[in-house]
Amino acid sequence: MKALITENSRISIIGSGIVGQAIGKVFAKYGFPVIFFDIDENRLRGLTRFGSTVLNLKEAILNSDISFFTLPTPTINNRFDGSIIESTFAKFIKYLVEKPSYHLLVIKSTVLPGRTEKLIRRFKKAGKKVLGKDYGICFNPEFLRSESSKEDFESGECPIIIGQSDFKAGRILEKLYRDLGKRAGKKYEILKTTPSTAEMIKYTSNCLFATKISLFNQMKAICERLGADPKTIVKFSLDKKTDMWCRHDFLKFGFQDECLPKDLSAFLTFCSSDLNIKVEILEAVKKINEKVVSKSKKPAGNSFTKKAVRKR
Repeated sequence: MKALITENSRISIIGSGIVGQAIGKVFAKYGFPVIFFDIDENRLRGLTRFGSTVLNLKEAILNSDISFFTLPTPTINNRFDGSIIESTFAKFIKYLVEKPSYHLLVIKSTVLPGRTEKLIRRFKKAGKKVLGKDYGICFNPEFLRSESSKEDFESGECPIIIGQSDFKAGRILEKLYRDLGKRAGKKYEILKTTPSTAEMIKYTSNCLFATKISLFNQMKAICERLGADPKTIVKFSLDKKTDMWCRHDFLKFGFQDECLPKDLSAFLTFCSSDLNIKVEILEAVKKINEKVVSKSKKPAGNSFTKKAVRKR
């Protein structure tokens, strides 16, 4: 425990995609030892100058103190699929038994509300190790744009949300971010709360952005009827901070990106099927965006400008 609250915590990135690379590169930039893990060797080749790279999950665990899970959580048939993170998590816990020291597991992948709590209940013990004493679990959502993910993570423009399994886990992760902020010359705003609250913040944030984009596409139709300029309407309807979160071309292409469509669909199915709650406004948001996308000839995955939706 004592070694973990120093400024020399060793960090492993479990899943070295866009988000994982951004996080690992920033920590490495400010002197934290970083290990990048991925099953795709090609992803790791360009990361050797930022830290160690491994294809072996066990090696990543045994040689780090804090692990960030940045694994895919796709939406399949409109339903959330957490199988990748859950299977990797199970392996992680098994290897954790061999560690003599405390370890913190931080989930940054977007997961439905309640998922982290399920993992906490499922993995309260790992052999003779006990959650809260020998290891901890936190959900720590990210708010990154794909084209500027590294800069976004470093900037601290968005508050850092920590959904903690217990006080000790939250304190260690907060200390890590305080150390990073000190080295980067930033004063991060940090909120510690429950995992479910943190998960809801992430989904609500993405649903809000999706709603705004759909709203402005409806306003665009009205503007065209009135002869008004929709881009001017958007510009002066948003404050400067919010405007930075919006893609310049969403009036034409809607939210054709990786996260907003999948998260909106998964969240709607979760609410209707799991909670038996009908969220009419978000259902309308989804239908509006589908109409916008159907009019567009440009495929999904188009490039982002600096004024991109913070979709991650």
